[in-house]
Amino acid sequence: MLVSVGFDVLQEVDSTEESLGWFRDLSARLEVNGPPPVSFGAFLGEDFPQMAANQIANLTERRIRTVSYLCRA
Repeated sequence: MLVSVGFDVLQEVDSTEESLGWFRDLSARLEVNGPPPVSFGAFLGEDFPQMAANQIANLTERRIRTVSYLCRA
């Protein structure tokens, strides 16, 4: 899509595996220690542990990816 609107894609970095690891580590820490006093949960609310679990499921099942692009117009 980026190319079709005039961008040259110079670099693509798929960080899906790193994101999955981060969310898995976060989920494990939440289970053991509970939420820290300052965290994403502070502004996402009580549902944050479920949100993190959903991210893990979506990343694991490849329904979502985390990708960065470096482009030139």
